[in-house]
Amino acid sequence: MARLIIGIQQALVWFGSLVALVIVQTASGQVVLETRDLRMVVREDGVLQSLSARNSGKEYAWLSKPGSIATVYRGGKAFYASHVDYKEDEAPLYRGGQSFPASSVQRTGNKLTVEFSGANVKATYQVRTNEHYVALKLLAVEGEPIDRIDLLHLRLRKLPHLGAWINVAYDDEFGICVCAGNIRTNAGMNRRDKYVELRAMAEKQVRLDQAVAVLFGCPDPKNKFLDAMAVVERDFKLPAGARRRRSPIQKYSYLWARPTPDNIEE
Repeated sequence: MARLIIGIQQALVWFGSLVALVIVQTASGQVVLETRDLRMVVREDGVLQSLSARNSGKEYAWLSKPGSIATVYRGGKAFYASHVDYKEDEAPLYRGGQSFPASSVQRTGNKLTVEFSGANVKATYQVRTNEHYVALKLLAVEGEPIDRIDLLHLRLRKLPHLGAWINVAYDDEFGICVCAGNIRTNAGMNRRDKYVELRAMAEKQVRLDQAVAVLFGCPDPKNKFLDAMAVVERDFKLPAGARRRRSPIQKYSYLWARPTPDNIEE
């Protein structure tokens, strides 16, 4: 009898601890997405709270002025910032119209709900996580019409190396990449004075739903990034860029040309 009472008491203590843990996690309102190498924490108001390398704990988010992880746009026109140190590989920006950052983020199982209260819009994502990457697939956009969505928008510390064509920022220890998981998604970066923004975007003119953003981190990026990228390309049936990058033909010469009717004879 005494053993039974002690067992019940221990079970109650364990259950109470579990309930307390659930309450703490619920009260915090955070959404945590992680892989073997990367950990992302998003506040319940949609602002990026942390983006860190799991092994070292080193923080890569720009926390002096943290930004929302998603934004929707209505009206306006896409343009490239040619007046501010234009790079051909930068992501398009919007002029005119309105932009609305996320106002709340909530995860339930493998679904992520992002609300944009200023736009009266709700986006629902399917979350896929494994040891290699986090994939966010846009399932639906409900509410008033929009023209574009940054379905994933990360503001990082400005790292010494930026690979804009593949949307990766890295130092000697760690790299962070946001790439498109299919042809309906555009990915690109915008460089600022003190930070860099990595984006995965979808346009209404192409298609909003079914766009896929893929996020992954990579230790020792100078030696291991192509291995990490190859996994993403394989799983999402993307062109085999990593394999081709390792091909001997990459060492051959390139000729870059901009033919026009005036110089075509050259």
